[in-house]
Amino acid sequence: MAPNVSIPTGVLHENDDEVRANFIPPEVVKPSDRKLELVWRNIVLFTYLHAVAVYGLYLMFTSAKLVTSIYGILLYQMGGLGITAGAHRLWAHRSYKAKWPLKLILTAFNTLAFENSVIEWARDHRVHHKFSETDADPHNAKRGFFFSHVGWLLCRKHPDVKAKGKAIDLSDLEQDPILAFQIHQPRRKPDSLRARLGRRLAQLPPYLPLGLQDLRAGQVQRQLLGSLHRLLRQGRMGVRPQNCVRGHDQEEGEEDRRRHPRDLGVGRQGPAPGGLRGCPNYPQD
Repeated sequence: MAPNVSIPTGVLHENDDEVRANFIPPEVVKPSDRKLELVWRNIVLFTYLHAVAVYGLYLMFTSAKLVTSIYGILLYQMGGLGITAGAHRLWAHRSYKAKWPLKLILTAFNTLAFENSVIEWARDHRVHHKFSETDADPHNAKRGFFFSHVGWLLCRKHPDVKAKGKAIDLSDLEQDPILAFQIHQPRRKPDSLRARLGRRLAQLPPYLPLGLQDLRAGQVQRQLLGSLHRLLRQGRMGVRPQNCVRGHDQEEGEEDRRRHPRDLGVGRQGPAPGGLRGCPNYPQD
């Protein structure tokens, strides 16, 4: 499962050629009936975010400027490219090569999507492919539609997600200076302020000239980006990754990642030493 190679790796899943070539046996982790541990802070914040999105949609059709609505659609497309062409295809699967100008653009677009850093997104997606529909899958669909859509963000992560996440090789991403600039690592990076500033500045321009009502309307873009693609993920109808033809661009939740309370300035930050970073996507124990 280690894609730290000089050539693109294509699709990564439980039994792909590279897994077999590296003598990494496919893991079979049976889903358990483990009781979910709810995190009420996240429940409150996500409820707020979705409520604001509905209000923003109302403003979009009543009081927001036309240019704001057009700009919101443009931001939606930009954020989508940051996830699909960037975090998903370029970095999680290494399906193609890109020079630094394109990487920089895709990283900026990915930041606009409010779905955490590229490294965090790719880490979760590699774990999802390697241990699909098991307890090690962060958004295991066998736990139901709601869990795989948003419920997994409202509870503590399963121990298997932690354990298997530590085995995922992210050195190819961690060595990328552009991704290192994006990720928020205040306890380890001396230039974390620069990384934080880059993240915030990428989120700020849409709202500067548009006023308070347009700022609220801008929430729609974030909610659409996460919710729509989680819904699309459910269209797989039981098709597992090993049934895919290598190289086929199956949209397996490619944008099913999430906005997280970290975007509101809360939640723990920064990678923990030794593997699975203390990613705020999952509430910490």
